[in-house]
Amino acid sequence: MPQASVDRLTIVPSFKWVESPLHGGGGPRWVENHIEAYISIAGTHLGVAKAMSAFLSGEMKDTVQMNPAGAYVLERFFSRKERQDLFRSWAGSASMWIKGGNAIWGNDTHAPDDQLDAAHTHGELIAFKQAQEFSLTAHLKMTAEQAGTWILEQTPSTFQKMIATNYSFGLERDETVLEKNNLDPTKWTNPLEVR
Repeated sequence: MPQASVDRLTIVPSFKWVESPLHGGGGPRWVENHIEAYISIAGTHLGVAKAMSAFLSGEMKDTVQMNPAGAYVLERFFSRKERQDLFRSWAGSASMWIKGGNAIWGNDTHAPDDQLDAAHTHGELIAFKQAQEFSLTAHLKMTAEQAGTWILEQTPSTFQKMIATNYSFGLERDETVLEKNNLDPTKWTNPLEVR
């Protein structure tokens, strides 16, 4: 069963649903007994860092790097605010929220993908040159955990409620809690919190 990047966001929770005694009732070995192979092609298992900027501002690298004429047309007919509102209205877009916090994405001193002797760390997920559109009560440079908290504070309460009732973005190491999480649908989209 090959899966493209976005399909990963639906297939693993579907497997968990089928196996759950509270939902599909297939039992803990249903996937093992009925799925021969699962191949994730560029699956976004831990989220997508560039999605965080879309939640924040409606901008992504794809739109920021457009030539001036394209940027003008885009802004004229589909403004940044409209893109931001649209992205936040899609419940599925929240499945691209990064998972694992600083343990996976790094902190303000280092990140797993930093180059040796680098002057900048990728652990600073969001960095502002100057405070412009938002009231920055947080730092101008934010780690994954700081950015996630701050972005949620900037979103409507409906979006915050949708995130809280449908998703989880942490990292769990306790075996007992991992077992318990197999029965919690809010954990199923996060491979760092279930088996």
